[in-house]
Amino acid sequence: MYNIDLYKRGIQENYLSRDMNIEFDINLNEDIIQLVNINIVNKHKVVCEFLQISVNARLKDRKYRKKIGEIITTLDVFNPIFATKSWDWILDYKDISIIENVRHKDVHVDIEISILVQITENGMTKIFNLEGKNSITLLQDFWLDFTRKFGYSTKYDFELLSSTANDQEWFHAVNLLQHARHHMQRGQTYDSLRQCLSIIESYMDSKKRGGPYSGNVFEELLENVGEQKKTALLRLITGISTYLNMVGHHRDSNFKEDGVLHEVAINQYEAEILVSMSHLLVTYLEHLRREKCSLN
Repeated sequence: MYNIDLYKRGIQENYLSRDMNIEFDINLNEDIIQLVNINIVNKHKVVCEFLQISVNARLKDRKYRKKIGEIITTLDVFNPIFATKSWDWILDYKDISIIENVRHKDVHVDIEISILVQITENGMTKIFNLEGKNSITLLQDFWLDFTRKFGYSTKYDFELLSSTANDQEWFHAVNLLQHARHHMQRGQTYDSLRQCLSIIESYMDSKKRGGPYSGNVFEELLENVGEQKKTALLRLITGISTYLNMVGHHRDSNFKEDGVLHEVAINQYEAEILVSMSHLLVTYLEHLRREKCSLN
């Protein structure tokens, strides 16, 4: 249970300081983070009417202090006849990317509350603003569970099968695609695809010209492979490379606005699939390279 003390900044009569506070818990409901079991504690027992409320969340980070997402509030939670005692905290992919850009493990956030209240005491009525702030922590497991429900499947960090647990080629691909996965975690889908393409390009023949979507640049790597398997491998490599190039690098030639070509539409889930496919392909390419070296 979290607690936020409410106070009026700069008033002389400070009897409200620490005499009124808001309590709440944090819960994950499907793809929405909620502030639940909201309760206001009025220790001073003054007659109080709530007129307006604003609740914001800000990352507890020195570099980024802007508002994160939107907390949808209602004053009904303070009415005892209403059963619903929760507010929805709505985050989109941009908010998730911002958090991932600064998160090391858990997510630390400041919750800021501002309430316009009317208080009646001893026959006197006053209207003023109460403010309060406190930090909350979203544990890493909680946060990752939320991002998966939101559409971040985290395929870039999927568990290893037992057959790959000691596979040096697999782990070499893990290291090579590290930057692509970092881009992915920050929601930079196009950068992640371009990074995948760059890694695949590193396996091309050094003396051949062209991109990885042209089969002839892999002839040296595949010179010891039978013709039918070689044809299949070239289609596999060039197929994935063509997608990475046309979607991650090129603009949409059929979608122009104000003279500017738009990027090809791709969402987070689709991009994660391509990063995973690239991981498997780079593992295979590394296997072919080491096999070729052993023969020579």
